[in-house]
Amino acid sequence: MFTEIIHMVFIFYVFILVYIVWFYLPLALGYININVIPFYTIGGYVKAVFTGDISIRIAGVNLLGNILLTLPMGAYLCFNRVSFKKTIAIAILVPVVIELGQLLLHYIGFAARSVDIDDIILNCIGVLIGYYLAKKCKFVKKSKYID
Repeated sequence: MFTEIIHMVFIFYVFILVYIVWFYLPLALGYININVIPFYTIGGYVKAVFTGDISIRIAGVNLLGNILLTLPMGAYLCFNRVSFKKTIAIAILVPVVIELGQLLLHYIGFAARSVDIDDIILNCIGVLIGYYLAKKCKFVKKSKYID
């Protein structure tokens, strides 16, 4: 019973994730921002905070938001005893699919979200942190809770 609840919560999470990354606030613009330089956006946010151009809150929402967005996925993978090697592969693959989906949605004229290598990096970190935290959680280690 507990395992089924976890699976249902995860399915709900996936629907929310898809909505947030592909359909939330879709703007049909004639252009798309694409960044393929690692840490360019992250560095820009850090620099903007130190120069006072943006608040730490805005930078935190944008940077930590990308990490928190995929954190539950890592915890779910750990709960299902997915190996760390497979988790790394999923941690890379899922953010790449998200960003390619955003690019595709732009090209079909549905929305224009930025496509950013830094989002891939931050989402990957989120999956790995979620996996690590779940691994350290005694709840996951107790086999009596897992069917």
